[in-house]
Amino acid sequence: MKQANVNLKTAALLKRFLEEIVFIELKNEIGNWPTTLPMPVYIHKMAAQIREDQIDTISTEAIVRGVVTVMGADPSFKYASAYIEQLEMLDDGIWQKVVELGLAQASQNAYLEAILHFNAVLVADENNVNALYNMGRAFDDLYLESQDRQYLPFIKHCYDRTVELAPDFGPVHFALGFFYYNEEKYAQAEAAWLEALKCNISYDMREEVVSALGRVEDRSTFEQGREYILNGRFEEGLELLKSIEEIHDDWWQLNFFIGLALKMQERYEDALSYFLKVLVLNSGFVQAMNEAGICLIAIGDYEQALAHYREALRLSPKNPEYLCNRGVVYYHMKAYDDAFIAIDEAHALAPDDEVIQMWYQHIQTYLD
Repeated sequence: MKQANVNLKTAALLKRFLEEIVFIELKNEIGNWPTTLPMPVYIHKMAAQIREDQIDTISTEAIVRGVVTVMGADPSFKYASAYIEQLEMLDDGIWQKVVELGLAQASQNAYLEAILHFNAVLVADENNVNALYNMGRAFDDLYLESQDRQYLPFIKHCYDRTVELAPDFGPVHFALGFFYYNEEKYAQAEAAWLEALKCNISYDMREEVVSALGRVEDRSTFEQGREYILNGRFEEGLELLKSIEEIHDDWWQLNFFIGLALKMQERYEDALSYFLKVLVLNSGFVQAMNEAGICLIAIGDYEQALAHYREALRLSPKNPEYLCNRGVVYYHMKAYDDAFIAIDEAHALAPDDEVIQMWYQHIQTYLD
């Protein structure tokens, strides 16, 4: 995600803050602010002055908040460069102060307000590591609070850009580790935490990383085994996953991928036991019903296979793979009319699926 895109997308999230701004056309200069430049003012900060008819003595705080809001919510605003110049004339340490204002907002769980401040700093200086890192943290906290996945690309961009600009900044590797861990990317989480340990991080962070690495080691093994299986390296994947099975007996994803590897090796009875175990641990996992059904077809237990596909299609009624497989069960049971109805529906839903096409053509020979 490029910086320009980040600004554009972030602005869409922050646009509502522009409703809190009024633009004032000055008759006389206030401080060094020229009369030719509309002054954005945070309306709540100037309300008392308006009531007291003191418009000519607008506070610096109201001006700063107004400029920050406009820049943060609309990075392409035509006067942005002029506003940057005005604030830097006002205070040459202004951007660090804006970052601190953002941190104060984040500490009160006002995460979008914090992001508004950090984004304004990045309009002035797109390489400001402090703003980038803390904007990533604010998005991270916002995601943890809301579980809204639209925030994930922002988190990743902010942390990645911080690493690019400051590779020895330990806290960002620490944060990236937890980001990857929560996304179940365990090998990447482990790599990020090991990098954090090479950097200067607090004692508490170091203790948390050591604890997290203990949790992630088996997760990393699982991730590698899963990737092997998904890439057709079934024996290697199975060896890795079986190495951690004993201490993770109730981990349904682990059981599922062990079952998948066994099924691909045509060890159907062994695979079936794992898929049935998955359904005990996670009764609503429809793909496990499908895989159990395939194994039951392979060993000739058609009644049980049909029961699994009935349940799978109750939960996912328009899934062409499950419909086709139910048709295959009927075919083996010599219920050819029922087989055709199921496979015909699957073909209508996924006419380009090669397996469904094959069964569609095959079943027609029994009806001619």
